Amino acid sequence: MPEGSYVRTIADFHLLPGVAEAIARLNRAGIRVIVVSNQRGIALGFYTADVVDSIHEHLQAELSRVHAWIDAFFYCPHDKNSCDCRKPLPGLYEQASAKFTDITPGSSAMIGDSLSDIEFGRAVGMKTVWIAGPKEIRTSPLWGLRAQSSFLHDGRAATIEQAILMHDGEAAGSREMFLKNLSRTQQLELLKCEVETLRGKLAKLIEERDTASPDKTDRQSA
Repeated sequence: MPEGSYVRTIADFHLLPGVAEAIARLNRAGIRVIVVSNQRGIALGFYTADVVDSIHEHLQAELSRVHAWIDAFFYCPHDKNSCDCRKPLPGLYEQASAKFTDITPGSSAMIGDSLSDIEFGRAVGMKTVWIAGPKEIRTSPLWGLRAQSSFLHDGRAATIEQAILMHDGEAAGSREMFLKNLSRTQQLELLKCEVETLRGKLAKLIEERDTASPDKTDRQSA
């Protein structure tokens, strides 16, 4: 859906190719999968909480076809500036950690395609992976320099499969197996995303070095 649009009915909901299989991979690995979302459309009267629940049930049914599932859904039904649970505020994380007491920021990752997703993850101390999506999204004014040059995210991926590889497939063996299942074009896209992430981290390190106080720099030089 375009930024600012709302999924108002089940007919508006479409599961992207590869998502179900990627979630199944996490399920098989024993990794809990939780969905957190802003549902401002409820506050605006576009749809009801019952509609959101029915869409979640539809998603579970779609995932069950590949033996996958979502462990829990948490969403904010409020309008802007009226609560503490609208991302990027941490309320949804607090709700999730209250239900699943073993959740910690250090053992969790936030995978999302919006700035609020990444800010949410950063705010609570989670690793963050941005789903870059099509070029028109990556270069949209919504992200702009704030997202692309300050590199709020820890990792960048073109698809959710690539994001999950970053989260739980860092071992060489699993990475090689993953890459074998990709086309040459997909492999190049993954490598480009990884290079862009490394460039961003390098730029951030250089900026931090250059903005260090002169006294500190002189002491280090000495």
